[in-house]
Amino acid sequence: MSTYYDLRKNYRYYKYVRSILGMVSLNANSILDVGSNGVDVISWLPCKAKVSVDLENPLKHDGVESIKADFITYKFKNRYDIVTCFQVLEHVSNEKIVIFAKKLLELGRVVVVSVPHMWPKGACEGHLQDPVDYNKIVGWFGQAPVFVKNIVEDTDNYRFGRMICVFLSDGFGEVISELNTGEFSSYENFALENHYKKMITDYKFLSAKFDRICCEWTKLLKAKFKDDFYNDFRRVSKPAI
Repeated sequence: MSTYYDLRKNYRYYKYVRSILGMVSLNANSILDVGSNGVDVISWLPCKAKVSVDLENPLKHDGVESIKADFITYKFKNRYDIVTCFQVLEHVSNEKIVIFAKKLLELGRVVVVSVPHMWPKGACEGHLQDPVDYNKIVGWFGQAPVFVKNIVEDTDNYRFGRMICVFLSDGFGEVISELNTGEFSSYENFALENHYKKMITDYKFLSAKFDRICCEWTKLLKAKFKDDFYNDFRRVSKPAI
């Protein structure tokens, strides 16, 4: 019987997720995936330390540390270069959602999350936060993401979108500085010199920078996944919100 991921691994959503993770993780040393539910989005990445945490079903894979625990109460020993959390926040209660989001930022220098975008309330059993929009995300995290993309599948079975957001926390420049020169270098300097208030003001500028950086990994990702989807990753850009 097919697993959750087996049924969805060729979705456009997962292709964007792999593209973004392939870009931000190339020289990162560590990554934590929160709420994995057995889905593998991290084992193929070049990070030395790869960790999966889930309340019931953490990823079990060679090279990945599996932690079966409650993310909010578990005491992590380390901070991670990248923290990911895909299709999880919508399941968190109102009492815990801000705590959950803030802990993601505390643990990761780069935080990549996704949520169902504007799914009607009651459309999916177990969703406690629908409908989720950009403003709700900003409220949970207490800051604006520097990159946002809403993905809608090309199938009648999934008429609703998923929103991917990338957040930066203190120490982001330490990770990014090793990734590349040129675009990465100027991006890092801009972010560090102006910090969050200025970053939010220049949101469009930052998104454009991020978009151009993504293009550098097009050939690598196409070779890795043998998929023409990666011919032009410039399609990843900030949508109208």
